[in-house]
Amino acid sequence: MEIGKEIACLFKDEKIDKILTIETSGIAIAVAAAAEMHVPVVFAKKHKSKNLSADLYTTVVHSFTHGTDYTVVVSKEFLSEGEVLKKSFALKENGIEVKLFQSNHEGALVDAIQGAYGVYDGIVINPAAYTHTSIALLDALKSVGIPTVEVHISKVEEREDFRQISFVRLACVKTITGHGTDGYLEAIDYLTEDYRHDRHV
Repeated sequence: MEIGKEIACLFKDEKIDKILTIETSGIAIAVAAAAEMHVPVVFAKKHKSKNLSADLYTTVVHSFTHGTDYTVVVSKEFLSEGEVLKKSFALKENGIEVKLFQSNHEGALVDAIQGAYGVYDGIVINPAAYTHTSIALLDALKSVGIPTVEVHISKVEEREDFRQISFVRLACVKTITGHGTDGYLEAIDYLTEDYRHDRHV
């Protein structure tokens, strides 16, 4: 499938060792991408089945297609130490909820930031190219006043001159660059541990 090739192309520079999808309509796309990337697919199930061990991660995910929340489970044996998804499930067990949101549309990102007000205590954001152009994202972050960590997979400070401008950074408590996808884990750790300690929260 062409969509599998496109996804593989988008993530060709990342260290992808598995694809996790929910037991819904995303399975076909996940399998197509996994086939192109030569990695396994892990399914998070909407219902616990007899062939799953008792050692499970559980979390709630929102379906924007159906406008409803699902409680999903995945066996701990399928997620490795340090993975962002494993971190999300583990935090849930400790009473900390992580919601993942991705969009290529500036307005959707603004809506998500504004929707976090009064609901979430921290934001981890990788604005990609909007980092250097979006005053709208800056204004949204400033308006909600939620502690935010800016993350970039690559070392943007070593890239083109125009990438040295970050509008969103003006509203962030920390910036992490060049640590790959581990930067997201570091950002979560900072918000849940270091930032709270520094602020005596």
